[in-house]
Amino acid sequence: MTALSTSHRTVIALGVAFALAAIGICVAMLRAPDARPAGDVISTARGQYFTASFTSSVSPVPINTMHTWTVWITDDAGRPVSDAVVTISGDMPGHGHGLPTAPVARAIGGGAYALEGMQFQMPGDWYVELQIESAGRRDSVRFDFKL
Repeated sequence: MTALSTSHRTVIALGVAFALAAIGICVAMLRAPDARPAGDVISTARGQYFTASFTSSVSPVPINTMHTWTVWITDDAGRPVSDAVVTISGDMPGHGHGLPTAPVARAIGGGAYALEGMQFQMPGDWYVELQIESAGRRDSVRFDFKL
C-alpha cells in the first residue's frame, strides 16, 4: 500500500469539507421556519406596514381537499413579524361566495404562520385576504390566483 501524496490528501480533505458544508446548509434550510419561498412576494393593500408571501402544503393548490398554507410576514423594514394576529377570508368573485371552510392562522416562528383548514370547492379565480395586526398597526394582504 502506498502513502498518499500531500496533494492527494489536500484534495480529499477539501472534498470532505465541501460535502460537510453542503450537508450543514441543507439541514439548516430544513429547520428554518422563516426560509422564504421562491415565489412571488405580495405586498399589502396599502403597502405601508407588511409584506407577505405563501406556499401551499400541496402543489398545485387542490380543489375539495383540506390543506395548509405557510405564510411569511415581514414588516416594512423586512424583519419577520412573529406576534401578529392574522384573520383569514377568501372569495371567488365571479361566483360571489367565500371559502367553504373557516381557516385559522397559527404562528410557527420566524414570521411564519400556518393557515390551517384551507379549501377551495371549484376551479376559477379566487383570492385569499389576510387581515394582519401587529404592534398597533393594521393592514391587509391579498393573494389573487386561479385554480
